[in-house]
Amino acid sequence: MAGEHDYIDTDNKRDRLSILLNEHYKNVDFESNPGLAKLAFIDTNESLGKNLNPSRNLGVDNVEIDYVQDFSTWKERQEGIEKGSLDGGIIGVGAGNIFNMLDIYSAIQENPDAVPECLIGIDVEPRVVLAGEMIRILAKEVAEGKRTKEDVIKLLFGTDDWDEESQKILGIGSEGGNTKPDDDLENILRRALNDQPDAVKGFFEESDAYENTLREFRLLRKRGDEASVRSIKAVVQNDNFESWRGSLSVAASLYRNFDKLAELASRDRLHFVYGSIKDPKILGVISQAYPSLVDKNNLLYETNVLNVIERHLSDVLIIPDERELAALGRQLLHFHELEKIFNRSGKSVHVYTNSAFMSLPNGRKVSGYELMASAETPRIEFTDFPETFREKPGSSRLNPDW
Repeated sequence: MAGEHDYIDTDNKRDRLSILLNEHYKNVDFESNPGLAKLAFIDTNESLGKNLNPSRNLGVDNVEIDYVQDFSTWKERQEGIEKGSLDGGIIGVGAGNIFNMLDIYSAIQENPDAVPECLIGIDVEPRVVLAGEMIRILAKEVAEGKRTKEDVIKLLFGTDDWDEESQKILGIGSEGGNTKPDDDLENILRRALNDQPDAVKGFFEESDAYENTLREFRLLRKRGDEASVRSIKAVVQNDNFESWRGSLSVAASLYRNFDKLAELASRDRLHFVYGSIKDPKILGVISQAYPSLVDKNNLLYETNVLNVIERHLSDVLIIPDERELAALGRQLLHFHELEKIFNRSGKSVHVYTNSAFMSLPNGRKVSGYELMASAETPRIEFTDFPETFREKPGSSRLNPDW
């Protein structure tokens, strides 16, 4: 863990964070764990509403929620969120749906032009970190007038399958076709890799993160014939891979918020960091780079991390009885690390996916995915799960299909 580092003589937040991360990573045992994350640009699973797969039986009564197409309307349905309460940064998971948190930040502030102090995405999957760093590089180039945000969308998401309105906005001709070659994409990715701290750069290369990320983006640009038509303006639209589930559109979110991202990037306040959002050491490093955040009201974006951790814990642990199961849930499945470091004021806002029996402050449970906000830290207790989610005695897993 890095120390206090009073000797760091720089006001540049990116330089300061890079120095701190370099020292932190020297004491980290790297372990690629792609099962704990996804490349959020390709497979999103969050929506402002909910549309369950009717063939999927979760063993509980489904609570139907209408789709909400506007973040300001969605905000009114959340509980305990104080209007205009945020004055800090956005700290969260991934490099895809986290960009929608700029909309939520503005909705809570009731100011469409509100910009957080910083946006920091943390992820345990190297590909996600590299994807986020590509966005940072491209956003800075937009701020410097080297590209337009329309160029960025076409570079990352291709020019096929956009509706007529989006084609006009993006400047796509009737014949379509990608306007930027793959070598431009690869150049940006290589720059993202080279910008990583020295201690982690080699790990990214050894774990095939570079090649895998490039392959994922190439696939994203060349969608199949069965892909649904996309809109650059729709907040929620059908996910390319699971058409039954309406999801937050990452491409539309990027386009909608690109001016804010360009501003953050130009001020070196847009970062993507390799690590876990539940690791107090990596959170401590971030707090040293941004000491002002610890006393401010931040937006903390936790997506469905608690569900993912629960599933992976069940892979390796054999829980002998219900009491120990419940104790494990109370001990591990929460975000007290974030609370301790970035919610000293008690007025930070948690935004997360309420997914399959995550407890809400009002006790409501929703099966499926719904984007939620709360003034309280989200939590999961194993006692919340019905018997259909528990394996027979002696098993080390909960239901693997959950």
